[in-house]
Amino acid sequence: MEISINDVIMDLKKKLIERAETYCQQTGIAKPALAAKVVNDGAFFNRIESGAGCTIKTYERFMAFFDSHAAAPKEPASVD
Repeated sequence: MEISINDVIMDLKKKLIERAETYCQQTGIAKPALAAKVVNDGAFFNRIESGAGCTIKTYERFMAFFDSHAAAPKEPASVD
């Protein structure tokens, strides 16, 4: 079975989006804020989810961020 470059790109985009969603859920940060923090581009994930691509360098930058910033669960809101 032959794997196309398009399949590889789609897998990488899917992995990037999944890791971002997991990180955002665990920390309570929104994806635009995450993207602004990592690549100074708050619209990054909107474009990726709309079908745009990104460079390998950008992908690796996000993966390095996720690896070095283990998401600590957000604190539940206190009930007074």
